[in-house]
Amino acid sequence: MNSLFKKLLHGFKLYLYSRYKLAKSINKQTITIHKKILFQCAHLLLDLIEKTDFKLFIDEDKNLMAKVDDLTFFIQTTEDIYILHEIYYTRQYNIYLPFKCIVIDIGMHVGFASLFFASLPQVLKVYAFEPALPTYEQALRNIALNPAIKEKIQGHNIGLGNAQKTLPVDYVYAWKGSAGLMGITQEMIKSGKDHQVIDFYLEDITHQLQKIIDQHLDTPIVVKIDCEGSEYEIIQRLVDSNMIKKVDLFIIEWHNGLVKDLIASFENYPFIIYYPNPYSLNNGMLVAVKVGKT
Repeated sequence: MNSLFKKLLHGFKLYLYSRYKLAKSINKQTITIHKKILFQCAHLLLDLIEKTDFKLFIDEDKNLMAKVDDLTFFIQTTEDIYILHEIYYTRQYNIYLPFKCIVIDIGMHVGFASLFFASLPQVLKVYAFEPALPTYEQALRNIALNPAIKEKIQGHNIGLGNAQKTLPVDYVYAWKGSAGLMGITQEMIKSGKDHQVIDFYLEDITHQLQKIIDQHLDTPIVVKIDCEGSEYEIIQRLVDSNMIKKVDLFIIEWHNGLVKDLIASFENYPFIIYYPNPYSLNNGMLVAVKVGKT
């Protein structure tokens, strides 16, 4: 018990220290207006501030804003900060591209990853898919903040799956990134005042992929997937249609601890698979790189 108490005390001290240090790093007015969200994610924000060119500020309408790598974003929820931390501190999508390519972003969320990819000079176009209308609309606002690259992103208010269908999904804006096939938790539903059930319209992944390929013949295709459990049916549909071989690189966030099932889907195709955290019971990343031509 004494050891547990010491660990808890140490954690609390770190929490207080991160709040104190954050308050020293950010404009006082910004802290005053957005104190709750900033202090909830103080340790993540400090990572970004200390290791990148990340900056926080408020605009003329007192919205909380972030700027990093010459890109600007609205910050509305703690989830937004977590995602920026994944992209710009953990560098979840930090890939070297030796060729010009097209990126398909399945699970656009509020556009942070789409903007990251669009900022890369080797990326010619980003086709982004987000089925939740409130989330999609916020993505459009973030894209509009970045006029230098906004034309590189083509957003679609639909999801992708193994067939054309409509799914009723529990949705809370504060936890919009968790809405999907797996469903959000009861704790998430109770924590938000705006719980609603909304329809996700999904189209067959193979139809959209073929349309994109037809517009960019002989251009390598990169597919990023973060769609809360639908990754399994998407990959299986690509396998069943034999279209998986038309993708050169997959960057997938997997869920439900089923990474071995995902790997098995690639076994008859020439992909090198990299997946850290194989024993995670929740989620992790998988990168699949096609070797040679098929």
